[in-house]
Amino acid sequence: MQLNAEDGGNRKYIMVQLPERIEENKPAYKAGYRSIDEIGRARIEKAAEKIKKETGADIDYGYKLYYLEKPSEKTLVDLENFEPEIKFINDDMISIFDNDHSKGKESILATWLNEDGYGLSKISKTYKLENYKADLIEKTLYIINQGLSQDDVMTLIKRIENEELNITRLVIYVHSVSFNLLHELRKNLKVLRNNKNVTLIERF
Repeated sequence: MQLNAEDGGNRKYIMVQLPERIEENKPAYKAGYRSIDEIGRARIEKAAEKIKKETGADIDYGYKLYYLEKPSEKTLVDLENFEPEIKFINDDMISIFDNDHSKGKESILATWLNEDGYGLSKISKTYKLENYKADLIEKTLYIINQGLSQDDVMTLIKRIENEELNITRLVIYVHSVSFNLLHELRKNLKVLRNNKNVTLIERF
């Protein structure tokens, strides 16, 4: 941050810290910190405040916080045994990824964005179809939450065909869409007009 403030650069960095617990007899514990990563975040914030005050530079002083969380054994079993043809639409396969730091949908999206090469610093935008709100980043649209309807699918197809929505990939969380609606979506994407071509990626 100091170098960016000095030369207007756009350097980025990743810091990794195990959430090691702080012993109660340590000064950091008495200062209110409970794990080492909390100290790390506080140092970043204090450094940013100091550099901004001293330089007034127009740079990014913020940071994003990510946690690595291992899914529970039950979650892994549920995913492994998933069969879309017999899935009930009221099965909640999103909240199984809820944790102390984020909701399941946020965890899924962050994982996919990183997996798809967008990294940890880019942010998706909310994109509304008919009523459903998807997540859009560059030329990829993500459908994760439940609630996608036939009207939403038709709106999606129309916007792709008339070039209102310029995407090349549609990534869908199969657990959140009924089998019949998923089948309709597959069918419509195969016969897009105006030589449009959108790859459907189904994830479990």
